Amino acid sequence: MCIQWKRARAELAEKDSDPRLTGVDLPRRTFDRWMKGELSERGPRPDSARVLEHLFGMTTAVLFGPPPDRNTARRPTGVSPPVLTSGGWGSPGEILLQAQELTTSNTDPALLSLAAESIESIVQRYEDQGPQQLAGEARLLRRMVRTLLLGRQSSGQRQELFGLAARSSGLLAYMAVNAGHADVAEAYCVEAEAFADQVGDVGAKMWVLDTRALNLYYVGEYAASDAAAAQGIALSPQSPQAIRLWVNGRARALARQGDARGTVRAIGRALT
Repeated sequence: MCIQWKRARAELAEKDSDPRLTGVDLPRRTFDRWMKGELSERGPRPDSARVLEHLFGMTTAVLFGPPPDRNTARRPTGVSPPVLTSGGWGSPGEILLQAQELTTSNTDPALLSLAAESIESIVQRYEDQGPQQLAGEARLLRRMVRTLLLGRQSSGQRQELFGLAARSSGLLAYMAVNAGHADVAEAYCVEAEAFADQVGDVGAKMWVLDTRALNLYYVGEYAASDAAAAQGIALSPQSPQAIRLWVNGRARALARQGDARGTVRAIGRALT
């Protein structure tokens, strides 16, 4: 909300040539009161009201008033619509507002950058801090991305969000493997794979299959581990991730099955 608020006040300050608006803040205490419906009779302060109305495209009376009765807008099936008079087409403002509701994104580009940077940060700190310290941060990231996906975005933003969702769930799957929670790891793998499939994110899916292979290896299902790694390699044999899948996935699983020749061949493919 703070990110959207700052964007809206900057736009409004420029639009109305009123630089004072860039200093209108949204204190957490005020936001909490609004969310609880605790509003004075005068409503929000004038400058705050201006930013709110610009942000949502609605008056404060509508924003803080009772929700509309949706049932009044429904017409029973089989009933002929009334003949429209000149005033029955709806106001231009209402038509434009409805269009804005369907095309406005709830996702600021800054949030997408933040999510991507958070994933990279977790990966860089993982070797030093491990899953116990970083799992909470990764779960928070996953929840944020999922919350955004429940809203509206442009097709490009939605594709990026699904990729971030796949990676955040994939990270949690990997952490769960290292923490010894095989069932939880598989659940995160299934989720991450579904997100990756939504947008054809081959890199994320290869990561998931490598994690699944690792999880299966640690519970002693070596043939299934080898099969998962082989499935990942088949997606993109020339990808750098295929190196991990050959040596960390297939070679170890084949060795455990006593297939020495297959193990050496897998290591050779990884080196190549």
